Amino acid sequence: MKKNSFKIIGLIAIIAFLSFACGSDDSDDSGGGGQIESALIGTWDGMTIIGGVPMIPMTIIFSNDKIVFIGTSSFAKTVNDEITHPDNKGCAVEWAAKDGFISYTICGEDGSDYGYICKYIIAGNKLGLFDRYDTLQVVLTRLNVGSFTPHSLPANIDSSLFGQWKDRGASGAILDVTFFNGGIIWSGMVGDMVYAGIAEQLEPGMEWGWETTTSPNVISIKYEYNGMTGTKPLFSYVLSGSQLTLTSLTQPGSPPILMDYW
Repeated sequence: MKKNSFKIIGLIAIIAFLSFACGSDDSDDSGGGGQIESALIGTWDGMTIIGGVPMIPMTIIFSNDKIVFIGTSSFAKTVNDEITHPDNKGCAVEWAAKDGFISYTICGEDGSDYGYICKYIIAGNKLGLFDRYDTLQVVLTRLNVGSFTPHSLPANIDSSLFGQWKDRGASGAILDVTFFNGGIIWSGMVGDMVYAGIAEQLEPGMEWGWETTTSPNVISIKYEYNGMTGTKPLFSYVLSGSQLTLTSLTQPGSPPILMDYW
């Protein structure tokens, strides 16, 4: 009980410090340009804040030009839903995280769509994310996982898969996958396991990206490391109209996951 109490006290202290550090900011929202502050690059893990209490797990991975939001929190879901909206299918996403602001620009056929996400404060190995009104929304801690970065190699995705797919029966709680020309976003219980498995397999300094192949239909990560290239197959897939079946290639014997197009 004491151990849990100390954890709660520690989190309250972090929240108080980050909230104080944020203060007031009357400057205009900034961002754009596809630039990521070097101090952010890496993996950050923690909790979203609800009613002043850390509640729902969330992870963010920053690379030189991309950001991936992982988790089932409304914060992560809102961001992912916006950048993978059907209206933006096939559009390139340009990320920015600098000068205390995180944002993105989606470049579609009808021009650019600027999207503000949040303000941020870095305090040692802690990262605080704030809304427009300087209310602390998320507290994250930097993870020491080498230079694991998202999609550092260009993605090669079968366009017939483009869109959002959710597991049949649990509506995405088990697995929620979105395919687009820039890569793949995984969420749900299995989705979180996919990212965790990738983090375990990749070596520091390894560049990687998403890849799908046909004949056979396989979802893989491709990588480059010390002059060598290769792939790590993750799932085989069968696409039939609005139904997608994924079978794990890393966990032999696992039952197939039946998914519906959303």
